[in-house]
Amino acid sequence: ADEVVGKATPRIFKSGLLDPQVYAGIWKTLLGGQEAKGELINKRKNGKLIDIDESATPIFDDAGHIIGFLGIQRDITERRKAEEALRTAEANYRAIFENATVGIYQSTPQGRFLSVNPAMARIFGYNSPEEMANRIVSIEKQYYVDSGIRREFQRLMSEQGEVREFCSWNYRKNGEHIWIEESARAVKDAQGNILYYEGFVSDISRRKQSEDELHRAKESLELANRELEHVLMREQQLARTDGLTGLYNYRYFFELASREFSASMRYQRPLAILMFDTDDFKRVNDTLGHIAGDKILAQVAQTTAAQMRTVDVLARYGGDEFVILLSQTSAQQAYPIAERIRASISALRMQTETGPLAITLSIGIAEIWREPADESVERIVQRADKALYAAKQAGRNRTVIFDPNGTGAIG
Repeated sequence: ADEVVGKATPRIFKSGLLDPQVYAGIWKTLLGGQEAKGELINKRKNGKLIDIDESATPIFDDAGHIIGFLGIQRDITERRKAEEALRTAEANYRAIFENATVGIYQSTPQGRFLSVNPAMARIFGYNSPEEMANRIVSIEKQYYVDSGIRREFQRLMSEQGEVREFCSWNYRKNGEHIWIEESARAVKDAQGNILYYEGFVSDISRRKQSEDELHRAKESLELANRELEHVLMREQQLARTDGLTGLYNYRYFFELASREFSASMRYQRPLAILMFDTDDFKRVNDTLGHIAGDKILAQVAQTTAAQMRTVDVLARYGGDEFVILLSQTSAQQAYPIAERIRASISALRMQTETGPLAITLSIGIAEIWREPADESVERIVQRADKALYAAKQAGRNRTVIFDPNGTGAIG
């Protein structure tokens, strides 16, 4: 594995003997989201050619995108040789039957083995072919774990005359279960009546185990991918959110506000910024402590959010300051919204150790300018901050709109 993993691509296994369209078909199937199966001629490190049975499947993320592939390749060189020998060397059939590395059998449609080869007996744990043929008097009950599989096998034989790569779960002599893969054909008389079945089997228990492990690995990878996506989403949410209030933080607010500012300038739409803080908040912290102050800020955030429109963006600006982005809204249109927020906070009575505490807000409003044109949303925020300062100077617990005519602010 160290010679290949991270250092080479599957191309190093290609023999060069197959039509490129074979590989193109495999990739088309995989990229179409389907499992691809097929037999290939590959090349070992020493240059020797081998036949390969390949099965590959795509791995998807939660969005349905293909993020990789999982597959297995099994050396079927010996099996292919056995198949060719059975088809082309009838004269040497008995030698092949005795010496083949895969199980070979003949059986009646009613469920008795007529003959099995030594490899077949070894696969199923019998001491000899004769013992296996004599002890299994009902293939359906003694050979198949699921008798329904036997009936499916017989149906395919009756309708198609053959089966290829037919997988089943079977009993060994000692009662253990193994997976086998079987290819067989129905030998018929001149009238089309089935005389017997003949075929060969391979023990694919290890392959099934590998497929199960690959399936579990695929599920594990997909689970890990989903968990990673959840972690990333959580990290993104944390990066955007103020931990105390659950509102957007300063940085993400300006990211959203900058996009809305650009759209407002481009399409000549109004835009307003509303800034506010709690009056005498330092005194609250000094007398009641920071824990009580944090509870007050969280309550202010929750109450304010309940008064806003769904299109508005509320964020914690810093300390006890908050900022709201009001899209497609002028300063005059923002004023009643600000007053509604201020009134809802004024109606609150926070329970503290010293009794109920009333909270008031000072609010500043500014809107986008086009003559002269604002260069960025920060300019609007600066004017809203000045209006907030003017509200403080005017006695607090009020809303002030920034006045561009030199008086500082109106409200």
